[in-house]
Amino acid sequence: MDTTDLRNAYATFLDVAREGGFGAPPADGWSAEQVAAHIALNDRALIAATLDVLAGEPASLDNRLITTGTVLSRHAFDRGGLKQLIDDIDASSRDLCDLVDQLDDHGARTEVPTRIVDGDEVRVDGPLSWGRVVGGASRYHLEVHAQQLRELRS
Repeated sequence: MDTTDLRNAYATFLDVAREGGFGAPPADGWSAEQVAAHIALNDRALIAATLDVLAGEPASLDNRLITTGTVLSRHAFDRGGLKQLIDDIDASSRDLCDLVDQLDDHGARTEVPTRIVDGDEVRVDGPLSWGRVVGGASRYHLEVHAQQLRELRS
């Protein structure tokens, strides 16, 4: 599976994150550290599911836990803050793209039970092809969170 768009989306996200200059989040929003923690944890989930798809094992994706502020704050604290999270994302994005590069057409078409929530809204709750899930990261997910970081600049 071609990862050019995914790699470019990660490069854009990482550029925005490295620029820094983030202020306090709005009362109902995430801090820059929480945004980065979300991407880092999401990468782990995508990597695990991609490994399962490549191995022909049952895979699933559910992002509910990695959208809660307390989980994200704890992960950011445990990792040592924004700089380390950015380094983590830099490494995990390469790992994910290298794995996705290995997906053939069958792997990309593999239906994976997927639950994606965004705040209180359930965006996906059912099987999606793994290629579509990964494609969503490049076309939507990473850009939404890059924009979120841009809006946190003081």
